[in-house]
Amino acid sequence: MSHPSPAEQRINQACRQAVAGKLAMRELAVWVRPVGLSEAEFRLLWSLVKLGDSGAGAPAEQSALAVQLAASPAQVSMLVERLRLKGLIECSRASDRRRQAWRLTKAGGETIARVVGVVAAAALPQEEAA
Repeated sequence: MSHPSPAEQRINQACRQAVAGKLAMRELAVWVRPVGLSEAEFRLLWSLVKLGDSGAGAPAEQSALAVQLAASPAQVSMLVERLRLKGLIECSRASDRRRQAWRLTKAGGETIARVVGVVAAAALPQEEAA
């Protein structure tokens, strides 16, 4: 039985990560469905929470969101527009008018809290069984 080469090991690892990513996206979709969001919309909201951790409610630039989400600028533009129309985020223009920075609205924060509640409720039966 031969051992896999370093290249084959990297391929195996990448394949395992791809499967784990797909499974995580499915799980997120189940959690966010009750609040009317797509998995991608929720990930953007969650990124705003995490990127804003450095300062209370600090806006995150759209380019930083694209990096955080591993998404194209066009994909992020589409997501922020959908979330803006839902009233979950608002634009906070930086000093450079060409750049857009986004922050959660009160409704966006409440939506995050609702998803956290859904996840907590989903975890209870498993935790009780342990």
